[in-house]
Amino acid sequence: MKKINWMFCATALMMVLEIFCVSCNKEKEADYTINVGDSFSVVLDSNFSTGYGWQCENADELECVTLENHFYQQTEEGNGKLGIEVFIFIGEKKGREEVKLSYSRDFSEEIIDTRSFVVLVI
Repeated sequence: MKKINWMFCATALMMVLEIFCVSCNKEKEADYTINVGDSFSVVLDSNFSTGYGWQCENADELECVTLENHFYQQTEEGNGKLGIEVFIFIGEKKGREEVKLSYSRDFSEEIIDTRSFVVLVI
């Protein structure tokens, strides 16, 4: 039987533990990865007839992406029927950014739902 080099095993174990600890502290993986100049859309269910709508909470603070367009489109016919809201973002410069959206009424501080996602611009 071959003799085990304990120093080699200890070093290898330390390296594995270091990699594990680094991966535990890693930032959230990107939900969207785009190139500078490319665009992507986020589509969310909505119903304008209730007075609720989606807003980009940190649009003015974004540096790597810009909110290019935002619109509502009704998907079912008739009053009070469901629709979607579409947010179109464009990559401005390389980096990682978290975009925060909230579903609320303009005249109320109550927020019904929130969504956030991470964008990596390469």
